[in-house]
Amino acid sequence: MASLPTDIKIDILSRLPVKSLLRFKCMSKSFCSLIASQEFIKIHLKRSIETNSNLSLILSGTPAPILDSSRYWNGKIFSASLDSLNLGVELDHPFKNCKGRTPIIDSCNGLIALKNDENGIAFWNPSTKEHLILPKYWGDLKDKVYMVVDGFGYDAVNDDYKVVRLVHFVRENVEYTEVSVYSLRTNSWRRIRVDFPYYILHGWDGKFVDGHVHWLVTNNPEGYIENLIIAFNLKSEEFHEVPLPHLGNKNDVLVMFVGNFSGCLYFSCLCNYPQPVDIWVLKGCWTKAFSFHRSVGDYVKALAYSKSEDKVLVDKFKYGEEDDDINRWELCWYDPQNQRAADQLTIHGGIPQGCRDTIVCMDSLVSLAAYAGRGVAGREGRMSYKRALLIPREINIVLRRLIMICPYPSLTCCRDTIICMDSLVSLAAYAGRGVAGREGRMSYKRKRRGRQRRKNELQERDKYCLEKTDYDLSLSITNMLPDG
Repeated sequence: MASLPTDIKIDILSRLPVKSLLRFKCMSKSFCSLIASQEFIKIHLKRSIETNSNLSLILSGTPAPILDSSRYWNGKIFSASLDSLNLGVELDHPFKNCKGRTPIIDSCNGLIALKNDENGIAFWNPSTKEHLILPKYWGDLKDKVYMVVDGFGYDAVNDDYKVVRLVHFVRENVEYTEVSVYSLRTNSWRRIRVDFPYYILHGWDGKFVDGHVHWLVTNNPEGYIENLIIAFNLKSEEFHEVPLPHLGNKNDVLVMFVGNFSGCLYFSCLCNYPQPVDIWVLKGCWTKAFSFHRSVGDYVKALAYSKSEDKVLVDKFKYGEEDDDINRWELCWYDPQNQRAADQLTIHGGIPQGCRDTIVCMDSLVSLAAYAGRGVAGREGRMSYKRALLIPREINIVLRRLIMICPYPSLTCCRDTIICMDSLVSLAAYAGRGVAGREGRMSYKRKRRGRQRRKNELQERDKYCLEKTDYDLSLSITNMLPDG
């Protein structure tokens, strides 16, 4: 394969799954350089999106928003390939050993944004095991805060991953919302000035679809149910409204949801029994895509199409009596044409029963280190950062060792790291004598020889000018004498 042109190599490798590509990076330096390049990473991601491949189902211990998260939290996150769905693997996420809840905000291009009550927000790539803990949000979230919701997505125009945080304050009976944006490229938070005349009724994080993060809100301060969707444009950093689909009887609506289904915004609502659970998909206009009978479930979440696109993977929940609902979650394939659910899917691997949240994540090679530089944990993050330091190759890392005079033996030394560019800059050209080193001595000698040569040339020129002047003077005197 070494003799193949680079474009053919890229085309072949871009069809392979991420796990295989990570193994192939160990084959040779050229393979490692090619697979780690940003050009190849984007080509591989684009092919995965176009072919709807390399998808994994992420199951989190954080339950769906309609249920009490404090009762069912177990802190574990599992992954299962969407192609087989027979074996789940527990993942080592950044907040695995931390206290408090760790809900997943959203997933985009293979990156997952998750937050912890005590440690803030982290970006995490489960495929490469890179993760980055975001800087702490500076706002005071203890006293006067009514609600905090987040959203995560990709700004394709600026090639940047962003988090949007809406903080709803209540101060002296006055309510207002503060909007802040985190940028991965700058690795910093900033407040933005934007009109937000809406009210957040539930603490559900936004869902990213097509460059926008979406939340369900109401513009009625006395309202008890959401009446519109707001979308935040990650490029222009502005809000605009998205109307809800036409609902027959809004008084029967109990709760609403928005999400991402196969790259499109979807809307679903849970109504009074026995009305079905309807799901609308936005493709230019709202279209009712699925209608689930209540025998299927009281809460139904559409996750993804099958490869043949004739079935839909759904995560369904049905209310039971008292605490019986803890085991009422089921994954199954649903046939929308016949409106029939197949048998329950069982994912082995020690996945606990009970409340959970499920999202679909695309496996990718997207590197956090390529955007944020230092601070990215995981082997791939460290290697990506080192590769970034080696481009261009003329840049070398120079280590200086600084000795600290300290009475404590454990603090005898440290080191500093700088980046130095190789060059031919000569100190002797500036300082003259006193420059040590062969190049310094040679430069000084060359400079001294040059001065001596110029001095000799000046002496020769002065001698020539003097002789010429004497000759011209003698000639003039001779011409002035009388003949004979």
